[in-house]
Amino acid sequence: MNWRAGGIVSEALRWVVLLALAVVFMYPLVWLVSASLKPRGEVFDNQLIPNTFSPGNYVEVWDQLPLLNWLGNSIFIALAGATLMTLASSAVAFGFAYFRFPGRGILFGLVLATMMLPGAVTLVPNYLIWKFFGFLGTNVPLWGGVRCSGRRSTSS
Repeated sequence: MNWRAGGIVSEALRWVVLLALAVVFMYPLVWLVSASLKPRGEVFDNQLIPNTFSPGNYVEVWDQLPLLNWLGNSIFIALAGATLMTLASSAVAFGFAYFRFPGRGILFGLVLATMMLPGAVTLVPNYLIWKFFGFLGTNVPLWGGVRCSGRRSTSS
């Protein structure tokens, strides 16, 4: 390649900036892993390499918290929400694409309009609906909030 002097300098400067940004963005992750391997008294000592390694912290967390239960709940909610959203969206899309009926354009416009509503506008009505059906305090609003608007309910 033919590099001009300005091209080499700008390329080197670009790499320096990218590496500096990478360090800035990776530092919190490195600090988190480092802090997880320290005893409680040394967590905020501003050293990335612990004086005494405590890998037993991970065993203690697994013993004290139901992490597998939380992981299972997260996977269930994600899969149930994605499945129901896919089924509901494809059913509505099929209905609008396949059937011709009076008022179809107006109804489709209403579906699009509900998709354009900010989520904050629907928080209170969704909360009241879940309260009416008795689902407050359960995970049903997290995965069962599928509506034809193409958005999930976020209130619980």
